[in-house]
Amino acid sequence: ALWEFNEGSGTSANSSVGSWTGTLVNFGSPPPVNPTHPQPGWIDTPNLKGIRFGRISGNPAARVETNLPIFQQLTGKSFTLEYIASLDQVSTWAPFFGQSGGCCFFFGRTHPTTAPPMSLHYNLDGLRSANSNGINNLQDGRMHHIALVFNDTDDTMQFFVDYQPAGRYTGVTGTLNNTRPDLLWFGTVGHHTGNYQEFWPGIVDAVRISDEALGPTQFYGYQAPAAPQPGVVAWYRFEDGSGGVAQ
Repeated sequence: ALWEFNEGSGTSANSSVGSWTGTLVNFGSPPPVNPTHPQPGWIDTPNLKGIRFGRISGNPAARVETNLPIFQQLTGKSFTLEYIASLDQVSTWAPFFGQSGGCCFFFGRTHPTTAPPMSLHYNLDGLRSANSNGINNLQDGRMHHIALVFNDTDDTMQFFVDYQPAGRYTGVTGTLNNTRPDLLWFGTVGHHTGNYQEFWPGIVDAVRISDEALGPTQFYGYQAPAAPQPGVVAWYRFEDGSGGVAQ
C-alpha cells in the first residue's frame, strides 16, 4: 500500500497501490493545543504535498483512519513500514503508525524529556518492542525517511533513518497478533479512547507498507548517489549533516 497524500483537500486519503482508503478525522478549525504548533490539515504547495498531523483544542488527535486490516495483512510475513516525515515539536511519545483496537501496533518516535539524541521505538503485539540507536534531532525543518523492517526468515528487526541503519535486533520470533480490531491508523494510536494524547506532531509526505523485507536501495524515494567522473581527484558531497568536517 502507498499513500502519497497528494489530494490537497477533502476528507479522504487514498492509496495508489491497493484499494485502501483513509478518512481524515479531527482536522478541524479550533486552534491547536500548543499555540506554537501549526494547524493540522492538508499541505498543498509547489514544493510539498502532504498532511500535517497534531492535536487541536477540545478534540482528540488528528488522524487518518484507513480500512487496511494491518495484522491480517502482515501476520506470518516479513514486512517493511516506511514514512517520510518531519516534526514540529518535541513530545515524549510521538507514534505515527497505530491501529484502531489499541497500542499493540505502534511504530513512531520517542523522545526523552532531556535533549537529543532521540530514538525511534516499535511495539508490535506478538513481536515485542525495542528502541533504535540514538539519532539526530528530527525536528530540524527537514523531511526524513524512516523505516522499520522485519525479516521473518532470519527473525531480525531493523530501524533505518534516511536510508542508513539505525539499530538491528535478532531473535525476534513470534507472530503478529491478529485477534484484535486492527484497522491501520496514521498519526496516533487507539488505546487512548476519547483523547488520543499520543500523536505525531508534524508533517508526513508519504507512507508505504510492503509485505516483504526491503533493503535501503528498495525504499521509497531512494536515489543512488552520483558517482564522480573519471579523473576527479576530490569530491565533496556535503551530506555529513553535522560536525565541523566535510568528507
